[in-house]
Parts: sequence; structure tokens; C-alpha cells
Amino acid sequence: MAEVKTYYQADEPSDVAPGAMWLRSDGTKAQRGLSSEWIEKGSWTEVNDGMLPVVGGSMLGPVSGNHGHAPIDDPAFTGVMTLNGEEIPDKPWVTAAIEALQETLQNFITQSLTGGDNSISVGNNLAIGIGEVADQGAITLPKFADDTRAVLGEVWGVLVSPKEYHHGIGSEATIMAHECYHDPMTLIVTCRTRILSGGGGAVSAAAGTANYLIICKR
Repeated sequence: MAEVKTYYQADEPSDVAPGAMWLRSDGTKAQRGLSSEWIEKGSWTEVNDGMLPVVGGSMLGPVSGNHGHAPIDDPAFTGVMTLNGEEIPDKPWVTAAIEALQETLQNFITQSLTGGDNSISVGNNLAIGIGEVADQGAITLPKFADDTRAVLGEVWGVLVSPKEYHHGIGSEATIMAHECYHDPMTLIVTCRTRILSGGGGAVSAAAGTANYLIICKR
């Protein structure tokens, strides 16, 4: 069995045996690993080597991480924590958010019944628009909670579906193509029925209307 030594000195020991302990003169401690690297082991001048015991203890320095939960300039947790760069409000936010959502839904229903702008906002950064648009008409961008209308670059998703078609080609029409889609660059909707054959060989189209759902985020 190899002998493992402990050193108390300022300079790095030349001993490369795994397990060798180095008690530095500044109070920190390190131990040789299996690959001969020094592994930090806390402070040999502190209780429990300066580490938190299982039952807990006081944090004397910052707890930093990828998302800055306790940023280095605010180690006492007195500021607002963040997640992916976004501030995390405290617990009462949940109740406030539910109340705000209920109010938004009520406003949305009122707007729908009165023919207003059918926009619904969820928080400050998500806006949803619902409505109908005629063939070759453009989808209306919704508004965020601060009454700012979304721009094209903030569109996250669009869904269009046919509502109704109007055509009077007659019973001889045998092949028809139903189209309902939108141009992502202009939000112009195409909603029509194209008669490909029948009716004495005539080729024609009849316009319709579509329902749409648009979601924007910023």
C-alpha cells in the first residue's frame, strides 16, 4: 500500500502520488487526483472545511450558475432572480397572472361580441389574434398587452382554415381544388375553390373566406 503524505507549505509539493494532501499557507486545501491534478477540497482552517453540512448553514459567497440565479454582484439574494435572462417574480405573481388572464379573456369576449379588434395578450410578450379574412385579404396582426401592435418579424405561427366558399358553376363541375393558405411574407390569405374541369370544359375560380389564428411573441 502506497504511503500518502500531507504537506503544509506555500509552494506546490512535488509529490504526485494520488491522495497526497496539500495544506496551503493561505488556508485552502487540495488533494492529488488519480491523474495527478490538484483537486480543491475547501479550507482546512474552517469547520467542515468551510462547506455546508447536511443540516444547512450560511452562504458567505455568491451562488452563480448558467442562468444567474444569484448573480455575483448580489450574493445575498436581495435582488430579483433570473432564468434565461428573464426576471422571476416572487410567489404572488401567480395569483396576479391568473387575475390578469381572466380580465384579458373577458375583454376579448367583449371585443368579439362588439366587432372590436380580436387580440388577446398573455403576459407582456405573447399576443394572439383570431378572426376571419376574405380571399386575398391580409391577416390582422394582434396587439400586445401594452397596446403595441405586433410586427411581421414577431409572428410565431399562423393557422388558416376555410370558412365558406361561394360558387355557382353548376352540376357539371367534376374536378375542384380547394385552396386555403397564407403568404408568410405578407400574411395575405388565399381561400378559393378552383374548377379544374367540367361545366363544358371551363376553368374558373370562386373566392371564399377563411378563419385564422395568429400567434406573435417578442
